[in-house]
Amino acid sequence: MTGIALLAGLMAVIVWLWLGRRDPLLHLVPVALAFPPLMAYGGPALGWPGGWLSTRVALVACIALSLLFRVARRDFSYYSIPGMWFVAPYLLLVFASVLWGVLGPYNSEAGVIANELLSWVILVTLFLCIAGSAQGEGDLKRASQMLFGVGFGIAVYSGFQALALIGNTQLVPTPIANLTQYGRENLLFAPYRLYGTLPNVGPNFFGAFVLVPTILAFSRAYSERRLVRISWVLAGLVGVAMIVGTYSRGAMLGVVVALVMLPLWRRSLRGMASMVATLSVLAVGVAQTPVGRHVASLYAAGQFDVSGSARVYLWKAILKSSAEHPLGLGFDGWPRESRINLSVGLADIPTSIGTEHPAENQWMRELADRGIPGVLALALLLGGFARVTFVQADPRRSSGYSRDVLVATGAASVGWAVILLTGDHLTYDNVAGMFWYMMALSLAATRDNMQMVEPTHSSSTPGFSLATRHR
Repeated sequence: MTGIALLAGLMAVIVWLWLGRRDPLLHLVPVALAFPPLMAYGGPALGWPGGWLSTRVALVACIALSLLFRVARRDFSYYSIPGMWFVAPYLLLVFASVLWGVLGPYNSEAGVIANELLSWVILVTLFLCIAGSAQGEGDLKRASQMLFGVGFGIAVYSGFQALALIGNTQLVPTPIANLTQYGRENLLFAPYRLYGTLPNVGPNFFGAFVLVPTILAFSRAYSERRLVRISWVLAGLVGVAMIVGTYSRGAMLGVVVALVMLPLWRRSLRGMASMVATLSVLAVGVAQTPVGRHVASLYAAGQFDVSGSARVYLWKAILKSSAEHPLGLGFDGWPRESRINLSVGLADIPTSIGTEHPAENQWMRELADRGIPGVLALALLLGGFARVTFVQADPRRSSGYSRDVLVATGAASVGWAVILLTGDHLTYDNVAGMFWYMMALSLAATRDNMQMVEPTHSSSTPGFSLATRHR
């Protein structure tokens, strides 16, 4: 009976998308990134329907549906993607790293590497499809609404999860209470940290995942007035509360940096001063709470805590490996190297020695997998994206939801640069999917802004000739 209801709901969504001439990728990708991990975890744990579902399967279904819609509508248009000068080097380098990984020391694992590459290719395909499609003001508005809707759903679930964690299970729906209890018994991070709908990756990655919807809510607040502005501020504060509830120091630092950058992208120095003052007051207030003490415990009495020390050992091992492999170990080479590297796991429990370890830092992961060129390519990717969004967020170039998206994703990209210091986030489908989704939306908005500005500014801004269309 449940399966029939789910099928009926899916068909209703498809009809709604078709009749409204909506892009399935814009509307379904945030959902596909946020909720399949919860279903996949609840399936074997509690017998939930949909345990077979994964983020990768859901994203492939989104791409397939989008292609079917295009064929049925005879829409074969394609638009050039501005900013490929900073995106392409990273993409090409990743593909090159596959070759030297397969042709190098991990030739025997070529099949496994191909499977891992498939997940990455799916994410890049989503990026190319969304960024290469016409995304007008109405499309960006609907994409923003989907992000807010998904964020609201995650917030509701996380609220119930928090109630279950503090023992108020009588206020929590039974399925959520049961799954939370199952997680507490089986997940190391689950007894006191929020991980929302992402039990497969945990609280650190969940904090990074909700960064974009959170900053987008604050960006919308700048564009609204009075009560509507207050509602957006409250939505943003809910997002901040979820990030704080993850106890992820990287995500908390990332959201603080992004919030400071937000008024800068909006060209408001007064707003930046107000934001810094507000965050400083909040930091003082939070300092004596359990969250504040957790943040302060990272470095005390002249040494890092257990988590910090373990990461330092990891990073030293990666630096040593990079000296031996200047071009890196190849695509996803570090997890394989970590199994045999004697310097890995020295601060962990003995049973973890000989198992795969993440790099706990995307910058270090790039160094391990693709060497110094990988670090430079990632820096170019983030730096180029920040530059383009900052230029196009000028009120003379953009307005409405277009500007709100550019401001939010530009500010969030700086927060992402910080968050990536604390985890190899771009190696996990859910978090990497949000990263590429926000970048695709912004570059599509940038293309339209360039086309509108080019006729009046062509003599002073020749660099924006990337806006040419191809059909």
